[in-house]
Amino acid sequence: MAAGRKRKSGVRRSASGKSRGEPEDVVRAVALAYRAKEITAAGIGDFIAREARHRDRRAAHPLADPLNGFTLGLLRQRNKASREDPTGITETQYDAGEKWANLCRQHAMIMGYSLGSARSPSLTLTPPGQPCVKEPDEAVILEVRRQWSDCYRTLMDTGVALRCGIKVALICWDVCVNSRSIKHMNTDDFGNLRAGLNALARVLKLRR
Repeated sequence: MAAGRKRKSGVRRSASGKSRGEPEDVVRAVALAYRAKEITAAGIGDFIAREARHRDRRAAHPLADPLNGFTLGLLRQRNKASREDPTGITETQYDAGEKWANLCRQHAMIMGYSLGSARSPSLTLTPPGQPCVKEPDEAVILEVRRQWSDCYRTLMDTGVALRCGIKVALICWDVCVNSRSIKHMNTDDFGNLRAGLNALARVLKLRR
């Protein structure tokens, strides 16, 4: 008779012996290891190491900084590491990207479609689900739809002004909403992203 699968060690188990998943510290270690690779790929490993040396030893693990967990945050870290880096983004640009991403999520919830892996800010509608959250009131709905339309329009207008069509809107969507990996971005992508974030900052009335 064939031997059964070897019992996995290092997992939490119930009284009956059933696995209850990996211990939190193991999961966290794996997540931080993956994040370390992303930081290295982003070219800010030395900066993060320097930051760590200046931290209180009792502070959280430097890799646990929320900015290190997604593309927009990593680009903000690049700017903090070197303001001369043309691939980094300023605090205002970062705030614009974050605010727009949250606006996109609100718009999706209100309009009843899934963000999924959509590549275009045109956002093809899908049949609405049955959300269990309380629906926002009419004033909030109108404001979200107005802001979303204003942002969409300015991204498209910026692309026209730069003679690159919908590329500005696409890269802003890919980075801010889908957290596209930095290693899949080129020089034009970084330039179009910054232009789009600057346009969003103006529409969203963020300080510069």
